[in-house]
Amino acid sequence: MNLHDFVKENYENGNYDFAKENYQNFHDETLKKETDDFTMGYNQAMQDYQSKHRFKHYPYKLTALLNRMLGNKLSEIVNFTDGYQSAKKQIKR
Repeated sequence: MNLHDFVKENYENGNYDFAKENYQNFHDETLKKETDDFTMGYNQAMQDYQSKHRFKHYPYKLTALLNRMLGNKLSEIVNFTDGYQSAKKQIKR
């Protein structure tokens, strides 16, 4: 019971607000990293096309499926290939 009272008192005094701030920082960094992976893939496709007039093949559907099966452990690869595919579509128009 003492532990409950201790936690309740600290919560009511606002001593646990740092957790919300840490979560927001983590979320912002994750979003930034996902954007960076997409941008890296996009830029790589542009570079490949400019230097060789060809694209590499990245199996987007396979990596997306594996990512879902593995609990989003391949999300950086999926974001990269998504950016790469977006650039390919833009250039082919």
